[in-house]
Amino acid sequence: MTNRSKSFLIGLLCGYSLFGTVVLIRGELLLLWPLPGGMPLGNLIAAATFIALPALSSLLANNRLVIRLSTITCIVATLWLPISIWLAGNIHLNFSGDMGHHWQTATMVFGSWELMLIIAAWITGRIEKYKARKAEL
Repeated sequence: MTNRSKSFLIGLLCGYSLFGTVVLIRGELLLLWPLPGGMPLGNLIAAATFIALPALSSLLANNRLVIRLSTITCIVATLWLPISIWLAGNIHLNFSGDMGHHWQTATMVFGSWELMLIIAAWITGRIEKYKARKAEL
């Protein structure tokens, strides 16, 4: 992958992650718009945002451990929507009983993990740049 295409992909993922996060936090009416089949658009936005964040951290990272953790997190993120539908028993993700509370907590923990990966990728990138500059001197 060339630097130009990597930069474009980083910009695209960063922009979408920001868009998805803002839309999900603000609770726009857009989230309730039904897709073909009846699933609300918000479910798809949430799933795509969950996938975009670890993909972004894997592109930003220079550290192999962070890249591996980001890749595993990206794979788990692709399973979030199917598991959510399976646990809820419907495509609207209307949970019943305590399962909704537990799944919401697990989702928040997973989102926090993704945020930590982005921070770790940024920090390792800064460390690598510092080492490279120090080696030049």
